[in-house]
Amino acid sequence: MALDALAKKFFPGVVMLLIAFAAYFQASGLMQLVASSYLDAAAPAAGATPRPAQNRALASVGNHLGAMTAAQLYDAAKRAVPGIPAAIARGDFTPLMAWLGEHVHGQGSRWSSVELLTRATGKPLDPAIFKAHLERRYLA
Repeated sequence: MALDALAKKFFPGVVMLLIAFAAYFQASGLMQLVASSYLDAAAPAAGATPRPAQNRALASVGNHLGAMTAAQLYDAAKRAVPGIPAAIARGDFTPLMAWLGEHVHGQGSRWSSVELLTRATGKPLDPAIFKAHLERRYLA
């Protein structure tokens, strides 16, 4: 089956899956958890009411940190299970979900988000991985 035919066949399902993941992460507060781990110094003092501009700025940073974290986790998963991209192209997310279940979902409440990322990927948050992801996606 040609690549564009596969894309047409699985596109709605992939979009729905991505929306479901985004809704889950938003509802679970994962982005804010990641942001808070990296931005403790930027948080307002206890008892202080944050200004709306601060909320937008922190949310924006949290979204970017979430994207960086996702790129690093996906990179680690691909290195551990090289067949993940081919499986996703077929619409099979089982290998990725198995890796995430073992290295992230099954460990989530045991460690801080920083420690969890380091344990799952072998290194702390690395902007070079996100930069490489963006270059592959938008400049290739």
